[in-house]
Amino acid sequence: MFLKALKDSVHAVRMAAVKEASAFCRIFGNEWSTTAFIPQILNEFSSKSGHCIRLTVLQAIVPLGEVLNGQQTETILAPTFLKALGDSVPNVKYRACKLTMTFCRDSEMRIEFIRDQIRPAVEKVIAETGAGEVQSAGYAARDAIDHIIKAGRSVPVPVPT
Repeated sequence: MFLKALKDSVHAVRMAAVKEASAFCRIFGNEWSTTAFIPQILNEFSSKSGHCIRLTVLQAIVPLGEVLNGQQTETILAPTFLKALGDSVPNVKYRACKLTMTFCRDSEMRIEFIRDQIRPAVEKVIAETGAGEVQSAGYAARDAIDHIIKAGRSVPVPVPT
């Protein structure tokens, strides 16, 4: 039922499912979440799925990162997030860039992982994109990552508008 809601044609239904994803993880526990629930969500993010579904999965990654430990976030969620940063659809790339700061700030990923994996992917988006929204989002994402790395997570990062 939950996965059906993630694929619903109505945006509000998909976003309601995203909001409930982390609650399911908290209720059913880490083992079930990492072995049964989250992999099913991430499987929806593929080149065969429509961009709306990929955007929905991307939106779900951020709250899921808040309920997993850093190593789980790096190995389970980050690969799909990195795919989103390289997506062929500009809206998916744009949204990934906009979510980068929150994903890095709110998850327990190691600073080294953010520096060595996430930041280069964002910089690639900037390099491959001409002037426009995606490039602007990429610059904001890179600045946020730099701030997170410099602060060592000790200072909350302001959300760019």
